[in-house]
Amino acid sequence: MPGVVDEALLAVLAKEIALPLNAVGRAGTAPAARLQEIGVRRLSSAEAPFRAAYVALGKAVQAFLADGDASKLAEAGKGAPDFNKRFG
Repeated sequence: MPGVVDEALLAVLAKEIALPLNAVGRAGTAPAARLQEIGVRRLSSAEAPFRAAYVALGKAVQAFLADGDASKLAEAGKGAPDFNKRFG
């Protein structure tokens, strides 16, 4: 149920709705294990991964533009997969 983070309401919805209940992980949403306990069957991250990546990229670009030090961009990309291998 998009937008609902109240655990008690999610439990009621999960009990009363015959189909599997979806929830969107937002600030204040219970952890996945607890949601499963109360009957939620699907948990979506929605746009959260994109937002996290976008903010990190914005900070790295601002730092780069501030002084032209490309190492800030390189640092932000540490841990990324080899995209040439991954996407051929």
